[in-house]
Amino acid sequence: MTGLRIALFLAVRQLVDRWKLNLAAVLGVALGVLTLIAMSGVMNGFQQEFLSQIVRVAPHVRVVASTPDVETSVIDRRHAGPAAIDVRNDRAAGRELRITAPSDVAAVLLEHPDVIAVCPGLEGRTLASAGNMDLGALLLGVDPAQQDRCTPLAGYVVEGEWAGLRMGRQVAAIGVGVSETLGIGVGDRIRLASVTGGVESLRVVAVIDTNVPALDDVRILVPLSMAQTVLGRPDIVAHLDVRVADPLDADRVADELATRVPWDVESWREANENMLSLFSLQNAIVAFVIAAILVVGGFGILAIQVMLVLQKHRDIAILRAIGLRRGDIVVCFLVQGALIAVTGALLGDLAGALLLDVLRTLPVSNGGVIVDSPGFLICEAPRFYVWGLVFGSLVGTGAGLVPALRAATVEPVDVLRGRIA
Repeated sequence: MTGLRIALFLAVRQLVDRWKLNLAAVLGVALGVLTLIAMSGVMNGFQQEFLSQIVRVAPHVRVVASTPDVETSVIDRRHAGPAAIDVRNDRAAGRELRITAPSDVAAVLLEHPDVIAVCPGLEGRTLASAGNMDLGALLLGVDPAQQDRCTPLAGYVVEGEWAGLRMGRQVAAIGVGVSETLGIGVGDRIRLASVTGGVESLRVVAVIDTNVPALDDVRILVPLSMAQTVLGRPDIVAHLDVRVADPLDADRVADELATRVPWDVESWREANENMLSLFSLQNAIVAFVIAAILVVGGFGILAIQVMLVLQKHRDIAILRAIGLRRGDIVVCFLVQGALIAVTGALLGDLAGALLLDVLRTLPVSNGGVIVDSPGFLICEAPRFYVWGLVFGSLVGTGAGLVPALRAATVEPVDVLRGRIA
């Protein structure tokens, strides 16, 4: 026990005596932890804001009309033996995709205990015009009385009223981006046309701002019957939007619903798979950068500790000669590395918290492509600080292990024989 106390005393004394070198090592670890906290807070803030907006304004699960798989191909039906025939399309041409008996399908879906609401819909591309301005838009036909239960858009109406969609067929609700591009608002007229349907002039009854530019810039909502007319698809219901109790459980619910209906069923995660995969790649890059910075900080501790061991060979040998064991020498240098690492990690945590507070107040334009925000979106979670402390401490302590083991190999007899100057 006495040897351990002496080792701890020597470790602290050595840190104080070489405080300038040790301060550089502390700052190296602090920089790594600071980067971990700052980048994690910014990246996770953006991702969480995007995901929270999506689960609020998009369906959690969507049942999509699809062509049933062809059990027997055209070649197999026409030729009994081998045949070298290139079939470009093995399905009937001109078949209209629709969900038959949508009310009955909705009743089946609602039997699932996690399903809250089911709403029919139809969407397609349309050309929106107002005055001399044109815009390619996404037309979404909905049942105004039911749709707000699946995607509660009424709370995002910034002009007009969602209930206005129930006032006949010749009405529309537009995204705020559509409103700004075409220069129209509530009470103005908007013309919709498609390559397969007619041309309709509708009155704008609501402007919606969901804070998701990818939706607000192109989406126009109209009664389902009007969408069927504009798109030239009468009596067609192409999808059913489903809202579930827990959006994070949408994948499981989608898999279970797929066994109840003969159409494709996809969760919001599957619908946004490209964006989520981009987030995964982004997180991997951030983790690589943070790990590299922490490793560089660890090498700083390693270099300083090795230098101290080389300079203190005589002192280490004398300590061994007066009774300190190899384990005590190892503890001495390990404690030095651990104290540097923990101090740097705590300093990095504090600096990271201050930096996040500064970033939160900075006015930064993000382009408004995915999520519209006037500045950095920050996620400040306690786990980031725990990760910083744990990773910084592990890297620093690990860096001190090699010089500690080397110091323990010094033999006092080498000093007595004059082999070490």
